[in-house]
Amino acid sequence: MEANSSSSSLPSVQKFFSDIRTACREAVAVNQVLQMLVDEMNSGGELMTMDQLKAAADYGKDIRPQVAGLATGTAAALAIKATGAFKNSPVWKPAAVVLPAWFAGFALFRLYSNFNFVRISMRDGDSKLARQLRAAYKKAAPPGSTTLENS
Repeated sequence: MEANSSSSSLPSVQKFFSDIRTACREAVAVNQVLQMLVDEMNSGGELMTMDQLKAAADYGKDIRPQVAGLATGTAAALAIKATGAFKNSPVWKPAAVVLPAWFAGFALFRLYSNFNFVRISMRDGDSKLARQLRAAYKKAAPPGSTTLENS
């Protein structure tokens, strides 16, 4: 039974890293569509469907980026403490290592969260906003992007 649980989690880990690679490669398109969604929400969200509004609410409550940043920053701090590096140093020296570690974890998961929010919002059937989002994504995405086909 243990083998099944570890082998069943492997595809989700592979999908996570595949999504991260895609989000990095298509960052311009993701950011452009994300900005369109933010603009729509700021103007009242009248064009948004219930699924898009739910995705926006879930996106706003997503604490994974903060948790990932906290985990990587804490891991860096513990590694510094365990190795004794910076033992008699001013406090800014270990902070110079911990803060980038925190930011890396935060940024990685924020990128993943942005990508998923954009993908879910574009997936929403034939609504006017979803069509506009898909058109903008297609225009800004690099050649060979499969995000729209896989949405």
